[in-house]
Amino acid sequence: MSEDKVQASPSFLEINGEAAVFFGNNDGYIHGLDMNGTPLPGWPVVMNGDIEGSVVFSDLDGDGEAEIVAASNTGELGAFYLDGSTYPYFPMLNGSPFKGSPLIIDLDDDDDLEIIGGSANNLAVIDVKENGGSDNYWHIFRGNNQRNGLYVVNSDECGAILGDVTGDGEINILDLVQISNLILEFSVPEYECAADYTQDGEVNILDLVQIANLILDN
Repeated sequence: MSEDKVQASPSFLEINGEAAVFFGNNDGYIHGLDMNGTPLPGWPVVMNGDIEGSVVFSDLDGDGEAEIVAASNTGELGAFYLDGSTYPYFPMLNGSPFKGSPLIIDLDDDDDLEIIGGSANNLAVIDVKENGGSDNYWHIFRGNNQRNGLYVVNSDECGAILGDVTGDGEINILDLVQISNLILEFSVPEYECAADYTQDGEVNILDLVQIANLILDN
């Protein structure tokens, strides 16, 4: 197993209710670990060349499970199932070295996904011909449009995800209102434990700003 440098940001994925971290290194290995540092079944896998940028995820085939996508500096674009096996028709060769993380999005609004990668000489777009979705996945560099690397996990102790102080399974304007009321000491939401979105030990305007950004992104 390779022990070469890791120079890209890690990426996070929830698998069966548990968080996992994925990252690539300069020998082409993609590692998948649980939060105890134990390799996930089937991982690591190896590609040709250094892994460029972060690993990204989306449900490429609409089966409710994420696929893992990464790019290398040899121009190889790889896609894998959760067990580490290769997604059909991958890897694909671009012919020019990739220079950063891929992006997975429904670019043409046809209910299937496109994988976009920037290389030294072109912008490669791969159209995956199966219905899929990228919502609520780490499908972009550092996880969101703010590129802040924020990953929100379910809290069993709290009973609601961070930001969802109403406990209805969604983060929306109602949560903003209730967190505002908590800050102003007007009222306490049912899931007060989910109000500290930044996890800095305080509930304040920073939590409101980041939750508002999350709502606008979605």
